[in-house]
Amino acid sequence: MQKLNSMTKHLVFAFLMMFTLGNAIAQNNNTEPNTGNSPANSAVSISYTCTMHPEINTYKPGQCPVCGMDLVQKAAAQYSCPMHP
Repeated sequence: MQKLNSMTKHLVFAFLMMFTLGNAIAQNNNTEPNTGNSPANSAVSISYTCTMHPEINTYKPGQCPVCGMDLVQKAAAQYSCPMHP
């Protein structure tokens, strides 16, 4: 019974290793185009801020309520996957 138990453990371990390796290979062979960052697929919100007071954020252009300077458009954040740049 002990020998059967040991063999079963080895077979389960081998199966899990093959499954993990197969998933790793499948993810590296992904040839689909990256459509997640296209403007049509994402809701882009434009915001404006003061260069002297970055805590001021608004969704329309205008003047800073603290110093009166013109608000400038914030740069859009770029997100990417560290594994698939």
